[in-house]
Amino acid sequence: MKTAVVTGANTGVGYETALGLAKQKFEVIMLCRSQEKGEKAQKEIIKKSGNKHVFLVLGDLASLESIKKAAGMIIEQYPIIDVLVNNAGVFALKKEYTEDGFEKMTGVNYIGHFYLTQLLLPNLKKAKSARIVVVSSNGYKMARFDLSNLQPESKFSIIGNYGRSKMMTLLFARELSDRLSDTAITVNALHPGAVATSMGVSRNRIWKNRL
Repeated sequence: MKTAVVTGANTGVGYETALGLAKQKFEVIMLCRSQEKGEKAQKEIIKKSGNKHVFLVLGDLASLESIKKAAGMIIEQYPIIDVLVNNAGVFALKKEYTEDGFEKMTGVNYIGHFYLTQLLLPNLKKAKSARIVVVSSNGYKMARFDLSNLQPESKFSIIGNYGRSKMMTLLFARELSDRLSDTAITVNALHPGAVATSMGVSRNRIWKNRL
């Protein structure tokens, strides 16, 4: 049985991804921040898929320490990982920071997944053929990207900061693909389209006619 790790698997795109993988008889590790929401989604996925190999690991992508702890549990229990889906995301309507001082959208959407991926790479390399999937967004088109000032403090723009975080995920996916070209790991990035999830409940007004 192949093993897949899906971040933010308790809702939206992550939930449907985890459910789809479970139906395909993957062993699915749901990496979620909330135990209550994670357990509820886990039970639903098991019931809908008929696959009992669906497990919950708690981890907060806004905390490097939490990511390290969650990754440690996954590494120990699942020596071979076939699929990693970096799905979890934040669409913040005001300026917030992660536990480690990063602007939250950058910290969760890019830095958290970057760190998690690096920690899980040894286990991905043990698979005969592995895949890393980065859920990005066409919102990257709204980003003004300045490599000399990746986390500007003077201004906060919902669209600009979100777009910048998604641009970072795309650049990360492209660079990672190049660096892993001599391995059995492929890296893909995708734009899921405008999906009715709970992320950024006011986004209809913000994103209308922009993508």
